[in-house]
Amino acid sequence: RGFGGPGGGPDLGGVGGRSPNRIFVGGVSSELSAGNVSEHFERHGGEVKDIYFPKDARTGKARGFCYITFADAAAVQRALAAPREINGIGIGEVKVAEARKPDP
Repeated sequence: RGFGGPGGGPDLGGVGGRSPNRIFVGGVSSELSAGNVSEHFERHGGEVKDIYFPKDARTGKARGFCYITFADAAAVQRALAAPREINGIGIGEVKVAEARKPDP
């Protein structure tokens, strides 16, 4: 399982529109590890192919959200209905990720 795209950045796939196999998870506490989040969404969604936690360029700390890529689009629908709590810690918004906008 990967933890970020090439060069350590997100592998956000195509340009424009939505990414059918990827979700955005907001409000992720720094108390939760990538493993905690991945296990939760594998249990409630399906096979996790990649999880990416963007980091603050200045501090190097996670920014409190992540992107999860699943093996198939059906897992995304199950993940959207997953409980909003991991190991007793609440998480925020979970939605289908928007594909990256093209660079100007």
